[in-house]
Amino acid sequence: LTDMDIIEKSNLSRQLLFRDVDVGKFKSTAALEAIHRFNPRVRIEAHTSKVGDDVEGGAFDDAFWSEGIDAILNALDNVDARLYMDSQCVAHRKSLVDAGTLGAKGNVQVVVPGQSESYGSSVDPPEPAIPVCTLKNFPYEISHTIQWGRDLFDGLFNKRPCQMNDNIDDLASGPSLDFTRRLIRNLGDDAALEAAEEMSQDYHAASNDRNSAEFF
Repeated sequence: LTDMDIIEKSNLSRQLLFRDVDVGKFKSTAALEAIHRFNPRVRIEAHTSKVGDDVEGGAFDDAFWSEGIDAILNALDNVDARLYMDSQCVAHRKSLVDAGTLGAKGNVQVVVPGQSESYGSSVDPPEPAIPVCTLKNFPYEISHTIQWGRDLFDGLFNKRPCQMNDNIDDLASGPSLDFTRRLIRNLGDDAALEAAEEMSQDYHAASNDRNSAEFF
């Protein structure tokens, strides 16, 4: 079991193995712990290695593929990694179950050596966006760092100022219970908490700047 991503608060609503105490842990490590709570006798090796043909050494070498592996279960978030795993399964004649989600949609493909087409035999449409976990944890292409910078700029100079302007009256009069409920209803628990923290920081920064200007 391998996953190089770290668990974030926003993962908890859709990745049901994880709990609040797991935030900050590697997903593979927390998944191992969760599975052992269900059945302590299950044998699992947890890794934090990237999957791909540009990875040298590590646990997933030729010995891994030749030592009695029966099937591979894929839940990867990018096409390149999926194609790599598919090519390894084809080369070593291993069964593959590939699964993925996008919003409310999901897909599963079962590949049986010699009996079905491989994942790479058909062409997926191009990915419409770079996965957030790739941007945050393992940007490996120039386009990823460019998108990370664009997202950061948009958040600081577009999203947060607009957020302040939309809610300045509520903030100036002191946030009420109705304001809090409206945030949660519109954004959801995690996003509402993040927005409240951002607006608190921005409002106090603006108040301090105004007080300094009045002093001078």
